[in-house]
Amino acid sequence: RRRQRQMCIRDRVHQSLALTHADKGVLVLQQNGKWLFPGYFLMVGENAMESARTFVHTELGLTLQSAPIPTAVDSVADVTVSEAAVYSVILTAAVASHAISLPENSAYKDWRWLNKPRELSDITFAVELQRMQASLLLDLIQEQ
Repeated sequence: RRRQRQMCIRDRVHQSLALTHADKGVLVLQQNGKWLFPGYFLMVGENAMESARTFVHTELGLTLQSAPIPTAVDSVADVTVSEAAVYSVILTAAVASHAISLPENSAYKDWRWLNKPRELSDITFAVELQRMQASLLLDLIQEQ
């Protein structure tokens, strides 16, 4: 029972948001020199969908136009604590506006909208799964 409690404390859920805009494409942000979807760690007991809406509004100044849909999951070991893991969920949602407003103390240093698949090779993604997800989303946007 003690081991189970320790794992619950160390295991974490990271929620990333693949945000799309009909005219602009897929949003990526720069953090620590690499590009990724905006994201955060969920608190135990927190409603994933409601927290996504709040995060997007507070951290990016955007409003979700559609309900976030889970579209990819992954699990990675934490390199600093070998028995800990991060379970990662990517939610996809459309946004109404494309005007980003990062707070002054944001961990993100830059942002950009990707609207052509070839732009994916111009940047270094922090997570390969997010690159693949962005590619799929760009293909879907171009088909519409």
